[in-house]
Amino acid sequence: MAEAQANIPPYVRQYETIYVLKPEFEDPQVLEVVEKMRALVAREGGKTIKISNWGKKKLAYEVKGNQKGIYVHHLYVGPSKVAAEYERNLRIMDPVVLHQTVVLEKNVLADKVPVQEDSLVPPVKEVRRDRERGDDDEFGGGFEERRDFFSNEDAAEDA
Repeated sequence: MAEAQANIPPYVRQYETIYVLKPEFEDPQVLEVVEKMRALVAREGGKTIKISNWGKKKLAYEVKGNQKGIYVHHLYVGPSKVAAEYERNLRIMDPVVLHQTVVLEKNVLADKVPVQEDSLVPPVKEVRRDRERGDDDEFGGGFEERRDFFSNEDAAEDA
């Protein structure tokens, strides 16, 4: 690992890549892809700053027959060949549905960029309150309670 970091030029670019994996992937398969991409950055003379698994989200539009996907965010520094090889590998990989790489900064000192802790566990979704109660009608449930409330008011006004 020390050898790979010794080959990093003093001034590099800082990149951010977000890629979307097929939704049927399980956590071990996602971790396998993430580790492959981390190794690629190190092999090409770069340094990974942080990798985040954003979890499964709905896509804005259907891509390759998928309406959802697992989003992964990768922040790294390295020479321009790192980003080119990273993009090439993402295009070849079958589980990758979408990808986008952006240059965040040019001429960054590689030694000055701190490595951050990875967050590879996807975020846990909160369960909606009306679903917990078991009110599963198409409007979110709970209308029976409201009907009782309004009918009691009307009865009180009539009396």
